[in-house]
Amino acid sequence: MYKALIIGDLHISDAYVGYHKDYWAECTEILGKITSIIVDKGVTHLILTGDLVGLREKNFKQRASLMLFMMALKKWNELTDYNVYSLVGNHDMSGRTTDFELFESLGLIKTTRTLGKSFLDINDTRFHMINFGDENNKIELKTGTDATNIGITHADIQVTGKTTWWYPSNVRFELATMEHWKGIEMIIAGHIHNPSPKMVTTDIDGSNVNLFYVGCPTRPRKNDNWEKCWGTLFEIDGTNVNCSILEIPLPVDVFVETTEDIDTEELETDEVTKIEELAAILNTLSEYKLDSDDDIEGQIKRFSGVDTKAMNLALEYYNRAKS
Repeated sequence: MYKALIIGDLHISDAYVGYHKDYWAECTEILGKITSIIVDKGVTHLILTGDLVGLREKNFKQRASLMLFMMALKKWNELTDYNVYSLVGNHDMSGRTTDFELFESLGLIKTTRTLGKSFLDINDTRFHMINFGDENNKIELKTGTDATNIGITHADIQVTGKTTWWYPSNVRFELATMEHWKGIEMIIAGHIHNPSPKMVTTDIDGSNVNLFYVGCPTRPRKNDNWEKCWGTLFEIDGTNVNCSILEIPLPVDVFVETTEDIDTEELETDEVTKIEELAAILNTLSEYKLDSDDDIEGQIKRFSGVDTKAMNLALEYYNRAKS
C-alpha cells in the first residue's frame, strides 16, 4: 500500500518576525511534527504545496538554519524512499537563485521541472502538480475505469458563496469555470494560508469536484481562531483509494499582542522595501541617535519619505522591542 501525504505552505524562516514571539521556534516545531506524521502513518510519498522558504525573503539568513531545513528534507527523503515533491509557489520564485532552487538541484525535492512532467502517478491515481502561474495550463487526465485524478495547486481557488473563510486577494479562480480541470475529482490547494473548515463541493460542466485547503502550519499572519491545520493522506492499495484528513495541532500562545494587524504582503513593493530598510535601521536605534533628540519615536515619525503604513509598522516593532 502507498500512502501519499499532502502538506500546505511551510514558509520556514529564520528572519521573519511578524506577530510571533519566536517564529523560528515554531518553524522547527512544525518540521518535527511533519516528521512524526511521516513515521506514524508510514508515508511513502510527501507532496508540499510550495512556498517552502520565507515570505519577503527567499533564502535563510543563517547557514545553521539552512542546514537544519536541509537535514529535515533529507530525513523525509530517507523515510519515503526519496519521494519528496513540491509545487513551485509564488514565494519560491525570484530573479536570483533561491534556496528552493538549491533543494531542487540537490534532489532534496522533486518538482515538475525535475520530473519533466506535470503529474505524479501512483498506481491508477494521478496527482496533478499545478504550480503557481500554471492554473490555466491544460492537464493530462489519467483515463481508465479505475483512474483517479487529484489536483494539487498553489492558487487562490474559490467557489462563490462557499469559500468565505479568507480575505479575497486580487487574483482568484472560480473553480466552476476551470473547464480544463474537468475530470479532476478533488483539488487540494495551498497559497491561501487559512485551512478549510470543511470540504467544498461544486461542479465543472456537470462533473463534481471537491475543494480543500490544507492551510499553512506556520501561520505567518495572526488569526486567533486558527489553532490547527490539515494534512491530506491518500492510501492507495491497488485500484482502491481512500482519502483521510489529518488534524495537525499548532503551537499555542505564540503571538505578540498588537493593536493593529498590518498585512505587509498587501503593500506595494516600494512600501515593503521601505519597511525592510526601516527594520535594519531599528536594529541600531537603541545605540545611536538620528539627531540631537532622544525621542526615537519622534525620529521615526519624521523619517523622510516613509509611507504611513510603513511608519506605523516601524513604531510597532520599536515599541515591541523595548517592552
